[in-house]
Amino acid sequence: MLISRIGRSLGVVSLIAAMAVVGVTQANGAEKAGSAADPADRAEAGRLVTEATKAVEGYRDGEVGGTFRAAVAKARAVLIVPQFERAGFGLGGEGGAGVLLTKLPGAAGWTYPAFFEVGGPTLGAQIGFETGALVIVIHNQQTLNEIMDGELAFGAEARAVAGSKGVAAQTTTTGGDKIDLFFRSSGVFAGAILKGGEIRPVRKFNAAYYPNPAEPEDILKATGPKNPHADGLRAALSGLMAPPKPMPIN
Repeated sequence: MLISRIGRSLGVVSLIAAMAVVGVTQANGAEKAGSAADPADRAEAGRLVTEATKAVEGYRDGEVGGTFRAAVAKARAVLIVPQFERAGFGLGGEGGAGVLLTKLPGAAGWTYPAFFEVGGPTLGAQIGFETGALVIVIHNQQTLNEIMDGELAFGAEARAVAGSKGVAAQTTTTGGDKIDLFFRSSGVFAGAILKGGEIRPVRKFNAAYYPNPAEPEDILKATGPKNPHADGLRAALSGLMAPPKPMPIN
């Protein structure tokens, strides 16, 4: 069993490291594709939104629900990666595609999602394989700007702030700003939730999910394109802003 798990880990390391190399090329290729959206891309984009909704609901009702609510209440934006994989045996890798939403001014709720991917090779003390739902809670406009400009890279240091078996929450500092990380996983992995990697737009999913191709900065506006399929995700995030309902007294 252990040998099998290590072998799987090393295989995923190679796969994710390869994803890090070709990810930008794929995104650029999708940008050139224009509005000729692939039905498979449309289906995958829809699946990511559906799974992101489930991830938000899982954290809301789970072991770190209070910490998660508090983080989202102060958020400027959230990036939800429903299936984030990481593996390592000294040298490692991590990656996954997800959706980014920004909070609208006042009590107007959330924008519609833009699609991004998180990933890259990692270095440092790490061993094992894990997969699960990752939520990155962004609190500062500076960090959001760095994401939109493709300039954000995660540092290697992270500090645990909450968690239990199978669920981790951390605060990490990136470019002077603090972000909150939540990771509900299956598997065993020794190391911080994010030890490296970058965030990049997945333009082929953005083009497939909306009627008119749009850049992420246009999607993440109150006047941006809309897709009713994402209303459930937006409602789930808006629901986190309200105080939790009291438990009934028998």
